[in-house]
Amino acid sequence: FYNVTPEKNDVWKVISCYDSDIRSNSWDMNYNTDTVYEDWLHEIRNKSLWKNDISPKLEDKIVTLSTCNNNSWDNRFVVHGILSEN
Repeated sequence: FYNVTPEKNDVWKVISCYDSDIRSNSWDMNYNTDTVYEDWLHEIRNKSLWKNDISPKLEDKIVTLSTCNNNSWDNRFVVHGILSEN
């Protein structure tokens, strides 16, 4: 997907998308160690409804987008993307 601003046009590659409860760790931003962050990256990739071969690294920029879904008030559809170099 694209994020277009007056300054630049970013291209993001989807690495994960899934339904999530609002109490999940899908939106976590603070990690005590690199290992905890790597575990989170692995977790979001494993629960993705769409599989691909993109493997994010610690230094990659990740964006998380979410929107309501029709399943219940407490559920969201979550999409994680990685900033593409292209």
